Amino acid sequence: QLSWIIRCLPYIFVAMLLNYPSLKAPLNKRLQEKGCTIALLITFVLIALGGTLILPESFSEVYLGYSALLLAVSLSKYIPENHLINQSGLYSFGIYLIHLIVVEILIILLNRMNPNSTFEGATLLFVAISIFSFIISWLVTSLLMKRKSLSRLMFGV
Repeated sequence: QLSWIIRCLPYIFVAMLLNYPSLKAPLNKRLQEKGCTIALLITFVLIALGGTLILPESFSEVYLGYSALLLAVSLSKYIPENHLINQSGLYSFGIYLIHLIVVEILIILLNRMNPNSTFEGATLLFVAISIFSFIISWLVTSLLMKRKSLSRLMFGV
């Protein structure tokens, strides 16, 4: 799955940078400012609506991912404390990285089981794949988080 590595490596690198001790505190302080939150929200919406008109698709996808990540960090100030939200926030980056490979594996398996189907309009199938890939990604991330060296390197925990 070289394509997965190439696609996710920039996110892993930025996560490591964002969690670097001398960068983490000043960046979090800046992200908590109201003006920064508004600017990130506007940037995210503009890229989501028409990013591919301005940027190549690959850059638009990466920029959208980074702006979503920074917007989530910025908006976290306004979300009340909740154990489930804290845990999903802790696992979200890992879930994001792992879900791509889980979805690809599921699509390969479905195509092998039914090679003539295009699965067009199979809404329930896509919902089932989404739920299943989320659960599997959550479990794999949970297992990775228990390995201290990996969790520190990949997730900054």
